[in-house]
Amino acid sequence: MKSIKRWNKSLWTGIIFGALAAAYLIMAFYLPPSAKRFGIFGASFMPKLYAIVMLLCAATQLAVGIRQLIREKDQQPPQQTQAEKREKRLNSLNVVLGFALIFLYMLVMKKLGFVLSSALFLFCLCNLLLPKTADRKKAQLIIVLLAVLLPLLSFIFFKNVVHMALPDGPFFGGVL
Repeated sequence: MKSIKRWNKSLWTGIIFGALAAAYLIMAFYLPPSAKRFGIFGASFMPKLYAIVMLLCAATQLAVGIRQLIREKDQQPPQQTQAEKREKRLNSLNVVLGFALIFLYMLVMKKLGFVLSSALFLFCLCNLLLPKTADRKKAQLIIVLLAVLLPLLSFIFFKNVVHMALPDGPFFGGVL
């Protein structure tokens, strides 16, 4: 490695997400234990699972970054066209909008409830991340099904199987 400037974004992303995932995993071990009737499905189960998945993703990202770094070691970076620069700016905007959606999702969760806020969040996020080349009509049907079924099934699972309360909101307060 000639200098740290030669490191690519995949490598930096892997390092940053790996550090965040490790911190998240450590914090998950500090969550209070749950009642014995839930077994392993206590308050810390899902954060630990998410942290492990995040660590695996970070390791994969690191491997991709290292492989790219080795491949590009002696090559000069290619010049970007106007279309590539525009697409890069659009991708950056999508990242910012994605974080804004996450923030908005957290803000409206208590008022709208888990099912409705998650459905709206998934619908908006999937449309934001949908490639421009995708078949829009077919993709919209899949997105709507995903956005409705995933939060609904998750809500039922957490309420009836894991016995953990999620925000009901004004529409599902006792229906499910």
